[in-house]
Amino acid sequence: MQNDDTLRVERDLYMVAMTMNRPPANALNNGLVKRLLDTIRALSAEAAPPGIVLTGGGDRFFSAGGDIKEVAGLEISRPRMRDFHALLCEMESYPGPLVCAVRGYAVGGALEFLLHADYVVADQACMIGFPEINHGLLPAAKGMRQAVRKLGLREAQALLYRGDLVDARKALEIGAISEVTTTADVMGRALEVCRHLRGKEPKLFAAIKRSLNLTGQMDDASLEAMTIEDLGAYLSGDSSADARARFLSKNSKKACMAVLPSLEEIRLELMSFEDVSAALAQGHSTVLIPCGAVEQHGPHLPLCMDADHADALAAKVAGHLGDALIAPTIKVGCSAHHLVFPGTISLRPETFESICLDYCTSLAQHGFKRILLFSGHIGNFPVLRDILPRLRRAVASDVEIDVFCDAIAWVDRWRSAVRDAGGDPNAVGGHADIAETSLMMWLRPDSVRLDRFEVGYLGALSEQQLQSMWKNGIKSITHNGIIGDPHGSTVEIGAHCLEAIADLLATSFAR
Repeated sequence: MQNDDTLRVERDLYMVAMTMNRPPANALNNGLVKRLLDTIRALSAEAAPPGIVLTGGGDRFFSAGGDIKEVAGLEISRPRMRDFHALLCEMESYPGPLVCAVRGYAVGGALEFLLHADYVVADQACMIGFPEINHGLLPAAKGMRQAVRKLGLREAQALLYRGDLVDARKALEIGAISEVTTTADVMGRALEVCRHLRGKEPKLFAAIKRSLNLTGQMDDASLEAMTIEDLGAYLSGDSSADARARFLSKNSKKACMAVLPSLEEIRLELMSFEDVSAALAQGHSTVLIPCGAVEQHGPHLPLCMDADHADALAAKVAGHLGDALIAPTIKVGCSAHHLVFPGTISLRPETFESICLDYCTSLAQHGFKRILLFSGHIGNFPVLRDILPRLRRAVASDVEIDVFCDAIAWVDRWRSAVRDAGGDPNAVGGHADIAETSLMMWLRPDSVRLDRFEVGYLGALSEQQLQSMWKNGIKSITHNGIIGDPHGSTVEIGAHCLEAIADLLATSFAR
């Protein structure tokens, strides 16, 4: 996906993040409007349109609306208004989810973006409004109509007639935004919502969206005909048959609870005891135990890197296996070699073993027959390998316990994934490198400090260096805590790395 100075675009197979970048206020000049229009049109034409998250660069402005310098005369204004109207039409008809991530002001034409989005996440500093009447300007007619549809006539009149701005609390109350969170969490939450919506059946999502948008513009007979047409197109597909088969297989209330339609509903901590009991009764007897770490990852990544990675891998691996539930992630691991860096928390190996042992014996007692442990922190691998025989002895002979602890295969998969996504495989070192940085750009983008990238230790570690690291700490190898190089990291590389390791784990755990 091409980038330019006014619109930054990052994408992977399922998601696109678009950032309007016209400091200081991300004003919508004709060039930016055209770029947005062309980009959304191109994405809409794809066989499987990705989810879109639209945001503005910086924390003060999503966008200040139209660039007033371009509305000085009719000859200049007319083509811009046509493009802007076309852009609103493309946003409204886009078949996939379109989510706006709003930090600060979203006024004028920018508010019209929000009104044509499927979901809007905003921060507490958000201010919205239609100030055009105070500046001798006229909002787009389509935007005004959408304000009436989304907000109601009286709220639309108040905003348009007065030209006043309202804060996030009022914007949420009248329905101009969907939820409010902290400034730091806006982008991460918007990506989370967009991923969730993108995970729905695409044809049904597009059909529902189209019906919602057209319901006020079509008579009942036309709406009925459109619904029948959409339903016919969906029922002829394989995904419809699969969904109906899953539904029809539920033959009791407990069986209904055991059918697990979303990843959120296979995490033990989000289920009730009846849900877990029903899942076990229906044969969901495999459980994953993700392990992580809370440790330094260079000056540019948060301490939660490995725990977040383990969480995300668990969801992917469960999807691959098809019948697995997910135990709560053991977030803190064995990180003594990182303790020289502030913030790192490390468990003694015997403490980590005790936690794993208690997890396994508890889960075995409830009837789980396959207990699979893996770690997003490679530093836990030697401990997992060591404790595996003792974990197996602690449960009945009909309970299978397995762990993944092949560090060489893990890093090799990262190198292949980085190369396949267009990155430099030589930048993979195993810690806070291009792979892990890209993963966090995908999982928690606002946590990556792009201005703090540094090169770490490059090249393969010898056995002597590895032993020195375990004994004397990682600083004996690298002064900044990085092994590898984060430069060149992208969201696309992160998505490839996540899928590559999930596939490696699923293949290892397959019967």
